Amino acid sequence: MSYNTSVVRRLFLEAFGEEAFAIFCFDHALEIQRQFTTGQSQVARVQMLIEYALAQGMMGEILQQVKQHNPWKYAELASQLITESSVSGGNIANATRL
Repeated sequence: MSYNTSVVRRLFLEAFGEEAFAIFCFDHALEIQRQFTTGQSQVARVQMLIEYALAQGMMGEILQQVKQHNPWKYAELASQLITESSVSGGNIANATRL
């Protein structure tokens, strides 16, 4: 399954404030939360979680936790979270439809 990472990023940024995101990561991705540094941007932290969740094959699980935390924001973006194919595969046509 391919995820639209730009929409996933938007979901994380809009569903959480900085402190709530740090707590979310502590609860669901402790390995990533421990890598957070003082002064690090929220965007950088979100990117770390996205990369980790994709590498570990746990993006679906993480997104379900976001859905529980902020069901309204999740519902707003849910239809855009999954892509038909990966952009890295060279199929730009599918990426632009999202």
